[in-house]
Amino acid sequence: MNELAITVRVRGATARMLEELVEKGYYSTKAEALRAGILHLAEEYGMIGSPVYYRRMLKSEIGRQIKHEEIEKVLEEIEE
Repeated sequence: MNELAITVRVRGATARMLEELVEKGYYSTKAEALRAGILHLAEEYGMIGSPVYYRRMLKSEIGRQIKHEEIEKVLEEIEE
């Protein structure tokens, strides 16, 4: 599994938006909001599909709705 620790400085409107995302409860932490932003960019640039796409694809493959916990478990096994 790849891991990268970075320090990011944001100012002005960007800092206010980040704080507001956390204050309004969209994300638990600023780090979580930044990670979500990176995933959104990856989706926008075609590097990954949307979570909805993957859930639909899995459902069609296995014939049932799959729980979030099941997906996390499989992903953890793949990363090991």
